[in-house]
Amino acid sequence: MTLASQLRLCRAGIVIGVLFCVAAVFEVTIGLLGMFRDFDGMSGEELQDPSGLSQVVGEALIVIVVRLWPLPLGLLALLPSLIWRHRLRRRMDAALAP
Repeated sequence: MTLASQLRLCRAGIVIGVLFCVAAVFEVTIGLLGMFRDFDGMSGEELQDPSGLSQVVGEALIVIVVRLWPLPLGLLALLPSLIWRHRLRRRMDAALAP
């Protein structure tokens, strides 16, 4: 496999990793927006009560943790590709240097 084809493969891994990370951000955003839309039925007194506020914070943390499932997949594709790309760049620079 040539260095150029390896570099293209690295770029594909980087693109896939970035897409999974963006998907994780969208998942969390959609989950939190859905949770905040449920606040319309709550009164202000419920949110001022410490137990009501702790329930809201707890639900938000659960939504964030549950909806971050694409992030490990993105990092699993992104980090090795970035390391491999760095090594390939050094190899390509060494091959081009006189």
